[in-house]
Amino acid sequence: MGAASRRWGAQCLGGGASLLATVPSVIVPEESNVLINPRHPGCAELVIRVHRQWNYDDRLL
Repeated sequence: MGAASRRWGAQCLGGGASLLATVPSVIVPEESNVLINPRHPGCAELVIRVHRQWNYDDRLL
């Protein structure tokens, strides 16, 4: 991960202004990933509407 990405992530988490951030997928260019800010006050109110099995790529974890 590049320095610019780390700075952006630190700003998003540190500020706590945004609950969600949509970012482009590195693995599937046509798709996006939604990042959840666990420090946002609204995080506890998130509800999972659809739950499905997904095999995560080890590079993401």
